[in-house]
Amino acid sequence: MQNELDRIPPGLWAPLPIPAIKYLVRIGHRPASRILYAIVLHKGKSKSAIFPSYETLRLYANVGENSIKECLDILEKFGFIKVTRTRLGKKNQNRYEILDKAYNLEINPKSKESKPLESMICNACWNYVESQDIKVETFETWEGRRETRYKHFGCEISHGIGNLIPVTESSRRNQIWQRSIMEIDKKENRNY
Repeated sequence: MQNELDRIPPGLWAPLPIPAIKYLVRIGHRPASRILYAIVLHKGKSKSAIFPSYETLRLYANVGENSIKECLDILEKFGFIKVTRTRLGKKNQNRYEILDKAYNLEINPKSKESKPLESMICNACWNYVESQDIKVETFETWEGRRETRYKHFGCEISHGIGNLIPVTESSRRNQIWQRSIMEIDKKENRNY
């Protein structure tokens, strides 16, 4: 980006990386979102790099000093910032650069899943469930994390609300074992 104003979406007055902050809060990394906000608060008009110390970040973000390194690693992992360590006299100094991904992150947590769901296994009837019979439930836990559950719509055994598990090697083996137990139970019930 050649001009700092290119980063500011229409309607915003400050170059805050709002999409990145919202994303971090939604996935449960609130301290990392506060660290990102603290770094942005130290950004001047002409500077492309920011040099706040760990003590300054701790005060502005209200995060423990031991957690700052972990939060910076999370921000680097997601590609929101770039940290370079430079030598300034006898001391080391961190240089933080906020990357474009923090401003241009395309995430809408309220939208429905756009990609088609793969087939899954119902843990009540132990049948394969195709995407048209999968009901997606998204809810927020008491910790503030957003979770998604997949239900088998139309499950005969659990009255239409069977939980789904992804198809893996162990779930396939478990499916075969559960089906054999169900068949044995059916044969025993017929004999009575």
